[in-house]
Amino acid sequence: MFYLSSARIYLSLVVLCLFFSTSANAQASEQSKVQTKPKDNSETLKLPPLPQASANNAVASVEIDNQQYLFSFMGLYSGKGYQDVHNKAWKINVSAEKPEWKSISPVPSTLDLKGRLASIAVGIDDSVYLFGGYTVAASHEEVSAPDVYRYHV
Repeated sequence: MFYLSSARIYLSLVVLCLFFSTSANAQASEQSKVQTKPKDNSETLKLPPLPQASANNAVASVEIDNQQYLFSFMGLYSGKGYQDVHNKAWKINVSAEKPEWKSISPVPSTLDLKGRLASIAVGIDDSVYLFGGYTVAASHEEVSAPDVYRYHV
């Protein structure tokens, strides 16, 4: 019975995440383009590239005190091998006069392997929630992660 309840809770969280991520991902997608318009629409602002190229990263957007932040969590470095899966995280204040990416605490994991691919990130109020994903072992086996984390901005 406990396992069934846990499964239902996890499934509910995933459904909730998908519900919120639809609008959050649309916002993050629009704001994570290389060029975006500032709030006053006076000019086009080119954002700097991530400190390290990363694919399959989780991205979310949060607005606090009229400041728009973008976050990038985990992903796969350009080598594209199992050893290139990472747990690094960055944020950028898109509203700043000179936006720049800043490193934030790496994403922890309950798994022995650090870092994940295909996680979902959702910005709600002053926090970013990270859900699941998977990592890849040296044997190329994919290992799903049950982890859920909250980053407070």
